[in-house]
Parts: sequence; structure tokens; C-alpha cells
Amino acid sequence: FLKVRLQKGRGERSLTQRTSSTQRGRPFRGRPRSSCPGCHRTRVVRVSLFVVSVTFRNDQGDLLLVRKRGTTAFMLPGGKVEPGETHPQASVREVAEELSLSLAESDLTLLGHWSAGAANEPGLTITSDVFLAPLPGEPVASAEIEELRWLPLTPDAASAPALSPMLVEHVIPALLRRPTNSGGS
Repeated sequence: FLKVRLQKGRGERSLTQRTSSTQRGRPFRGRPRSSCPGCHRTRVVRVSLFVVSVTFRNDQGDLLLVRKRGTTAFMLPGGKVEPGETHPQASVREVAEELSLSLAESDLTLLGHWSAGAANEPGLTITSDVFLAPLPGEPVASAEIEELRWLPLTPDAASAPALSPMLVEHVIPALLRRPTNSGGS
């Protein structure tokens, strides 16, 4: 269950949205809404989620993107931090699960910490620690990953179709500002 508290005048209302156990803790799809008591308005409640992401670049400097099963947008590999995990530990685990690649925590360098709209869940905001890492081998689409794609990092890369807002607004501009031979990726 996801609980969001809304305040209206003297009273406080609570909105509960269910998540299916098959969603592994992912938030509901769609936008949580609550009708204000005594009025005819519906208020959209902003919900956010924290994830970790990892950038990998090949020898040509292209950026590795993934598309999860049942979705249309491409994004970086990564996912949610499990209880008791550090952000680097979660990044290493997610890369192993999604790409069948082995990384060490020491391979990771923080590129940035940003928030943007979720690619596949309207009304959801994603906040992420985004790490750079060297490409340790040939990635293989595993777990929920349906497709891998290499995006050439050119000045117009952010205009490519079907990219997540996090990539367009933050990651691609940050990578384009970095020297291509700077550590990690």
C-alpha cells in the first residue's frame, strides 16, 4: 500500500493506492487522485521514487540504454535500492540482474543526483543517483529488460525518440559536458 496524506482546511484525508505483489514494490500505474471533501475538484498528488542508475559507454562513446518489458521508453540500467543496501551495492546488483555484468562498487563514480518525471508512470517523479562505470563485458538483456540500444552521444542525442526524461534533462547533457576520456565511462 502507498499512503499519501492530503490536507484540506480543518480535515485531513488519506489516499491509499494498492500495489500488486507481482510488481515488486513498484508504485501503482496512473496518477493518484483525491476528491476534496465538500468541493468538486480533484487534486493530483505528486508521488516520487528513488532509484539508482548506471551509465556504460562502448569504445565508440555510445551510451547503453535499456527498455523494460511492456514499456516504450529507453532509460539507463538500474532500479530500486533494497533495504540495507547502499546506493553502490544496489547499482552493482541491478547491473548483474539486468545486464548479466559483474561490477565492483569501486568501479562506480557518481555522475549526479537528479529528479525528473518517470518515463512509464505518469504523475510519478524519479530521483536517482546516476553512476559512471567502465563497461566490463558484453551486456545481455536479462530479467525485465526486453531491449538494449546504444545511443551515439552527439549534441542532438537528447532529441532521439522514446528517451526517459532523466536522460533528456540531466544525464545526456552531463555526459556531453564531460571529456570523453574521463574515468568510468
